Amino acid sequence: MASVVAFCLFGRAYTNARRTPNVKNVIVPIEKLHPDLKSFSIVQLTDFHIGITIDKEYVERVVEKVNELNADIIVITGDLIDGYVSKLKDWVSPLERLKAKRGLFYVNGNHEYYWGANGWARYMEEIGFTFLENEHRLIKIGRSLVVIGGVTDLHAERFNRAQKCSPKKSIIGAPKLADLKVLLAHQPITAYDSADLDYYNLQLSGHTHGGQLWPGTWLIHLIQPFHPGLTMYQKMWVYVSRGTGYWGPPVRLDADSEITHISFERA
Repeated sequence: MASVVAFCLFGRAYTNARRTPNVKNVIVPIEKLHPDLKSFSIVQLTDFHIGITIDKEYVERVVEKVNELNADIIVITGDLIDGYVSKLKDWVSPLERLKAKRGLFYVNGNHEYYWGANGWARYMEEIGFTFLENEHRLIKIGRSLVVIGGVTDLHAERFNRAQKCSPKKSIIGAPKLADLKVLLAHQPITAYDSADLDYYNLQLSGHTHGGQLWPGTWLIHLIQPFHPGLTMYQKMWVYVSRGTGYWGPPVRLDADSEITHISFERA
C-alpha cells in the first residue's frame, strides 16, 4: 500500500513539474499610484534552471504563454540556467521571442555564477535583454516615471569582488520622486539592505522555489524569512515567486511553478 501511495505522489509531482506553469496574477497596492500606471504590468520569470531536463521545448511553451499577457516589461530574476552558454544557448534562445511593450530585463542568481555569469550576461544582452548589475533604468509611461533597478546575487562577491551585491549602487542617480520603483533581486533576503534605502516600492525575487517538494514546502518557512507570495517589509513590498522551472529531478509537490503577472492598484 505504501508503495502505491509513493508511486501516485511521484506521478503527481512529476506531472506538476513538467506541465507549462500557470499564470499567477498578483496585484500590488501602491500609495498614490500615478493614474497612468493603472494598466502597467510586469511579468516575472525566475528559477528556470534550463538544462538537463528543462529543455528548449519547455522554454518555448513558457514564451508562448507569456506573450499572450502583453506585458509592459518582462523580467528574469536569476537562476535561469544550469550549464555553460556554449552548451545551453540553443535551449535558452526561444527567450529572444519574448515580447514586451517597454523592455526585457535580467539579473543573475547564484547558479549563473556556477556556470559563467559574465558569459550569460553577455548572451542575454545579445538576445535583447537589459542586464542590470547594481544599476537601474528609467521607463516613461505616459506622464509617469518608473525605475527598474537590478542587483547581482548575494553570493556574487565570492566569485568576483567587483560584482558584490549593492542595492545602494543600484539607485545612484535615480530620481527620488519617480512614481514607481521596482528592484530585481534573486534572493529575497536582499530586502534587508534594499528596504533600508527607503526608496523601492517593490522587490521581485525567487531563489527558494517555495520549497519545491513537500516537506520542503513546510521547512522553507523555517529557513527563509520571506515566504512565497507578497509580503510587506518595512515600507517595501517583497514578492517571492515559486519559480518558473525546478531544480534537480523533475518533481514539484505542494509548490506549483508559476509565470507571475504583476499589476498595480492605488492603495
